[in-house]
Amino acid sequence: MDNRIRFGWNNAYNYIMGIKDAYVAKFGQLDTYSCIEMAQRLHTDEYSNFLRCTDIHVCGALNGFKYSLIKGGKTDLYANPDSIYREMRGLVINMETEEIVVAPFRKFFNINEIPETSLDVVTREIQAADVVEITNKLDGSMVSARYYDGQIFLAGTGCIDKSISFRLQEAEGWMSAGHQRMLQDHPEQTFLFEYISWNDKHVVEYTKQEQNIYLIGARDILTGRLAPYRELETYARAPHFWIFGSLAG
Repeated sequence: MDNRIRFGWNNAYNYIMGIKDAYVAKFGQLDTYSCIEMAQRLHTDEYSNFLRCTDIHVCGALNGFKYSLIKGGKTDLYANPDSIYREMRGLVINMETEEIVVAPFRKFFNINEIPETSLDVVTREIQAADVVEITNKLDGSMVSARYYDGQIFLAGTGCIDKSISFRLQEAEGWMSAGHQRMLQDHPEQTFLFEYISWNDKHVVEYTKQEQNIYLIGARDILTGRLAPYRELETYARAPHFWIFGSLAG
């Protein structure tokens, strides 16, 4: 199946492919895999604004995308439920093969931060739901992991090059044989971890023994489906030496 069809569920991916198509149409060939260079050379108001709304990290043909609120762009992140920027929380795309490499969580919001998450709306959704799952919110940094192109690939929300990221290097060092086997057995899943380290302190004070990577999610790269926590527990129990975030039903 054509990759444009396989990954077409993701509207941010479709937008990025549109930039690539516009570049080839204008210049007659693809002489770069950098989405930054493509958008800069196309030099339209739309793509200039896109660059001001996005941090893009390029490593070879891989491009990582993270929305930005500090570069002066006009973003619809908060107002538009279908905003492409909601998918850009560490989304990684191979611009050569046109594959999604990892697809992390969409942007989510606090209670009453936007109309969609007002207390009244959330209360109604809970009352109408068949199943409600609640989990601890760990206070670390998100790391995405997937078995891709014959190896384990790790990415943060703002970095895709392990050689320049202490977070990715330390997270890789904490991966057990069980973690690796899980990723290899489920190559269609982006596994999402909370990285807890004294080298990356936020607000919560964790003990030395609590430093590790905690499985917090899994998302199918072919559909965008998030695994329910009950399903996530089956992933976590299968390998050995798992460290898994606490759950409440």
